[in-house]
Amino acid sequence: LSVPGLVSDLASLSGRCLLTAVSANPPPETGTACHQADFKKRMAEQDDLLGQGDQLVAWTIPETAASASRSFPSQVAQKVALHSRGCHRICMWPGVGGEGSPPQLVASVSRDILGVCRVDGEGTGLEEEAVWKTISPHGEAGIAKHLSWASAGSLWSGDTQGLLKVWDIGSGRSEASQELRLGVEGVSGMVLQPSSGLLIVAHEAGLAFVDCRGGKLIRQQYTKDVVTAARLIEVERPDFFAGVGGNLVHYETRMLGAMGGSSET
Repeated sequence: LSVPGLVSDLASLSGRCLLTAVSANPPPETGTACHQADFKKRMAEQDDLLGQGDQLVAWTIPETAASASRSFPSQVAQKVALHSRGCHRICMWPGVGGEGSPPQLVASVSRDILGVCRVDGEGTGLEEEAVWKTISPHGEAGIAKHLSWASAGSLWSGDTQGLLKVWDIGSGRSEASQELRLGVEGVSGMVLQPSSGLLIVAHEAGLAFVDCRGGKLIRQQYTKDVVTAARLIEVERPDFFAGVGGNLVHYETRMLGAMGGSSET
């Protein structure tokens, strides 16, 4: 399947539909051709040249293994005309561990737009009109690349410079209801753990733990190596995994909220 930029994120709306976020920002240094300065410059410029609807594209997926074993049909089910610049992240509600419920809402973010769309009744795409959006969510200087739902009416966003914002989707307000600066750089991801009320932010110097109910930083846990990813296994489990340098580290957060500490295995 050919897209007009670089695939920055994927989300499955149903067994029949795959949603792709497309940007033109090159990935981090990986030893590939993307390390070339001229390539980076061209791709960064391309981020402003994507066509209407090219930033958020839904694809039809074969329903059976037999059809999937043949050539994958390059059928675009929908182009969502929401963003003007490259889209960096997709986040669904309900998400991981959502008790088997299909996604109802999809948030997506680019430098120019943070928006929320409703999934259509058959799970084959998104409704044309966004239910909520805000312009330039982190300003022209901020590159918003990370999203986490706290509830169906509350959404967290984060940029690469460690600025977090909370958006009250339910009220319809386009201004952030809360902001928190972590004082870190190189944010690589964030996940929200409802069981402990924690927002866990991975960054180049370690992990930040935020009380998502009070909107306060609880703890910075510094690591020797860069934290490149953090993932929950299930939303109700008091633990998570993080990629720290060349290691996969298991963190437990059971006592973090109550006693201000955490353990890792």
